[in-house]
Amino acid sequence: MQTSSAEAPQIDSLVLEISGPNVPDWILSREINLLPSSSELGGLISAIAVFHQREYHEPNTDEASAVLTPDLAVAFNAGIWGYDSWKPTLSFMCQSEGNDSYACTPFIITAYTIEECEDDAEVVSEVAEEAVVKRMQSSKHDNAVLAHQLWAPESNPFSSRIERKTASVPRKYYENNAWQAWLLGPSTSAK
Repeated sequence: MQTSSAEAPQIDSLVLEISGPNVPDWILSREINLLPSSSELGGLISAIAVFHQREYHEPNTDEASAVLTPDLAVAFNAGIWGYDSWKPTLSFMCQSEGNDSYACTPFIITAYTIEECEDDAEVVSEVAEEAVVKRMQSSKHDNAVLAHQLWAPESNPFSSRIERKTASVPRKYYENNAWQAWLLGPSTSAK
């Protein structure tokens, strides 16, 4: 079916990959069908969830799973500001380019508070700046932009309305309360 540039592309399948170092062992190697048994959802033929216990930048070693080109990466309440373990993933995303299947994947980061979301943005910016320096010192002496913020930290209209009780005073915490979005990876100009 042909679509005009104003129409959304027709999507007939969805694969939701859940990956991270804290994915529980009991769900690994499972493939969960997300559609009801008799699906009449207007063209969606298949929708599955797959689970991997790895960080985003680590290679997929599960031979049964194909490496899929992500259309979107989301880090829910990731606390990027508080965990140095995020830096290799951010650096990987900043340096993925060309025919690399991870190049310039939109990346949404959520946080419990606006302040945490702003702290996460500072870390993303710092890692991107370090990646630019490495790139300039390598054989790639170009003016590539490695991080383009699609939207700055702001309140997330889809956040939880149930307060998450913590010892932190006076801040109130809510799941996915704030969010921001980035395109990470080389481009010669900001999009």
